[in-house]
Amino acid sequence: MFRRSLHYCSLFVLTVLIGAVSAQAQTMRTFRAYEAHIPFDFTVGNNSYQAGDYTIRLRRIFVDNAAFFFTIENAKGEEIRSSVAMRNGNTSKDDTSSIVFDRFGEDRYTYVLKQIVSPEFGYSIRTTKTSTSVNVSKNSMPRPETVAVVLTGRK
Repeated sequence: MFRRSLHYCSLFVLTVLIGAVSAQAQTMRTFRAYEAHIPFDFTVGNNSYQAGDYTIRLRRIFVDNAAFFFTIENAKGEEIRSSVAMRNGNTSKDDTSSIVFDRFGEDRYTYVLKQIVSPEFGYSIRTTKTSTSVNVSKNSMPRPETVAVVLTGRK
C-alpha cells in the first residue's frame, strides 16, 4: 500500500515538474521577430556592429511581459548579441515598429541602441555606462539626437 501511494505521488510530482518546464519553455519562445536594415554602424552594450541587415527577436522572460530577452541576428542568421529589454511604457504614435538609437558626435557619429517601440509596447535595451561613452568625446553634442529605424517583415 505504501509503495503504491509513493508511486502515485511520484507520478504526480513528475507530471507537475514536466508541466512547469513546458510552461517555462513556452514563455521563452519568440514573441516578436522583425527584419531591420540598419544604414549605419552601431553599438549595443560594449560591442560595435557594421551597417547591414539584421533580425531582431524578442522572447518573453516573464508571463506579464515586463521583460524580454532581446537578440540580434546577422544576415546569416547567427546570433551576435543578446540582452535584456525592460518595458518602458513608450509606444509608437503610428502603426510602425522601430528600433531607436541615440546619436552622439558632431563630425563622426556614434549610434547607440536605446529601445524598441511598436504600437503595442516599448522596451528599453539594457546598456552599460561604457556603451554610452564609446567614441563620444567631451566636445560632442550635450544631448544625443534620437534616430529611429523602421522594422519590417514581422515574422
